[in-house]
Amino acid sequence: MASQTNELLETKLIYRTDGEWVALVQSGHLFDTTGEWVGWLDGADVYTIDGEYVGYISDDGRMLRSRVRDHRKRRKPPQDNPSVRLPQTIPLPPMFAELPYSEVDVFEEEPDLFAKIHELRPDSGERPLVRLTDSDPKLAVQKKLQEVEQDLLEEMVYGLIYSYGASEPPVPVEAMAAGLQPEQARRVQLAPPQERLRLTERFVGRLGLSSWAKERGYCGPEGFSLSQIQYAARALLLPRRWILNIPRELRQPQNLAQRYVVPEETAMLRIHDLE
Repeated sequence: MASQTNELLETKLIYRTDGEWVALVQSGHLFDTTGEWVGWLDGADVYTIDGEYVGYISDDGRMLRSRVRDHRKRRKPPQDNPSVRLPQTIPLPPMFAELPYSEVDVFEEEPDLFAKIHELRPDSGERPLVRLTDSDPKLAVQKKLQEVEQDLLEEMVYGLIYSYGASEPPVPVEAMAAGLQPEQARRVQLAPPQERLRLTERFVGRLGLSSWAKERGYCGPEGFSLSQIQYAARALLLPRRWILNIPRELRQPQNLAQRYVVPEETAMLRIHDLE
C-alpha cells in the first residue's frame, strides 16, 4: 500500500492548455495516454526517446517551450525501457493562466511530436531492413559519419526547416538556396529530384563556409567534408521527424522519393541513416 502511494505521489499528469489530458510523468519519464514511453526528463526539461529537447514541464502541469526554439545538442537517452500503470481516473485540469507570447504549449504547437521513434526497429518475428553494406557497398561508404557529426547536422537542418515554418514535404530548399524569406517560399517552383539534390548539396556546402555555421560549431574552419554535405542534404530534404512519423510499411524509397521530390537512391540512403 505504501509503495502504491509513493508511486502516485511521483506521478504528474500533463494537460494541454484546452484541458485535454495528454501525458503523464512518472519517475523522470514521460508516457502518453496509452502508457507508451515517449520521453524522459532532466529536471523539468523534456527530451524525446530520440534524445531531442522539446520543452519543459511547468508547475501547472503543461509542457511548454519558448516560441523561439531553444536548440540544444541531442542527448543520449536512458538505457532502460520503463513502463507505467495508468491511473484509473483522471482529475479535472487546473485553471490555466494565459501564456505569454514568448511561450507555446508543445502539445498544441506540435501534436504529433512524440511519434514512436522505435518504429524503424524490427519487431519480434519481423524481417529487418537490408543493410547497405549487403545491398550496395558503394552507397554504404557515402553515409559513414561519426554519431556526433550526424547529431550536429540533424540539429542544423532542423533549425533551417523550423525557421521557414515548413511542416510538410517538400522542404522549400529552392527558396533557402536562393536566400528568400520564408513568406516567399511558396512562389518558388520545385526543381526536378536530381537537380534538387545537387542544389541542396551546393547550399549546404556554402553554409559550411559561413560564419553562421562555424560559430555554432556545426563544422570546422574548412567547412563541411563531402560526406557531411551529402548527409546534411539528405537530412534537409527528408527531415528525420517527418520520416519517423510515416508508418513503417509506407516508409519505402519509392514512396518517399515521390512525396519529397528526391531521387530514389537518396530516399534509400535516408532510410538507412535513421536505422
